[in-house]
Amino acid sequence: MLTVKEILADKISLDLECIDRVYLNGYVKNLQLPGGLITFIREQMGFPIPSPMVMRPFTEEYRKSVEQYAKEQGIGILKFDKGVDKDQTARRQQEKNPEKRGVVLIGKAQEKALGYRGVRKDHGSKVWFEYSRQSMFVTYYYYYILDEDFGLFFIKVCTYFPFDVKVCFNGHEWAKQQLQKEGIGFEALHNGFLTCQNSERLQDICHQLDAEKIQALFDRWVEQLPWPLSLQQRAAGYAHQLSIWQLEVSRTQVFEDPEQGWALVEAL
Repeated sequence: MLTVKEILADKISLDLECIDRVYLNGYVKNLQLPGGLITFIREQMGFPIPSPMVMRPFTEEYRKSVEQYAKEQGIGILKFDKGVDKDQTARRQQEKNPEKRGVVLIGKAQEKALGYRGVRKDHGSKVWFEYSRQSMFVTYYYYYILDEDFGLFFIKVCTYFPFDVKVCFNGHEWAKQQLQKEGIGFEALHNGFLTCQNSERLQDICHQLDAEKIQALFDRWVEQLPWPLSLQQRAAGYAHQLSIWQLEVSRTQVFEDPEQGWALVEAL
């Protein structure tokens, strides 16, 4: 009895393994617990009494910096309504100016976050506050960016303490950018490849995407985008760290004759 590998012999024009969609968490380690927030308010913001009243102005300053950045870049801030396809909206915006690199769209949306709420709990005659993480609706900014190495991806930033971040990119888009730099021709699918002039080199490129390159992408854009935490605060231990939230890996097999592919699926 023939194996699947034997059945597929000489029937496939492209066989490719590649990291697909990747979703990362960005978090500030020293702001994950109430004690870290209190230390930040006292040491970084300069308020000896860690009142929750000081957090809203901090958030407002960040929002103003985003609005100023958008104005300087000539980019409007688009309000994302509930249910809108944000990625598709960004792709349409990119298509209007395909040569543009950098931020192509800034969107904002009201979404749930685990933010801090403070309650006054005096210690005798000493004024004090206790904090806990609670679910709340806050503003998120979506920065859709066309990067020279990763193609179109986004960084999503919460505007309220502890300023959680999400990063989403696609490994296929990263591979496409590398092929273009090397001058290797290919025919793209919506999410992947149909043909490539050098399929072996394409597979090598897909295997080269690693944590170092992903970290470099994040660091590069943290330095360029409006960021809720200043350079001095990040240097003092309040920089975002990345962790994997969701990672997808794909196997693409392109048949010489599409009917052969359907026949195999039916047989299996």
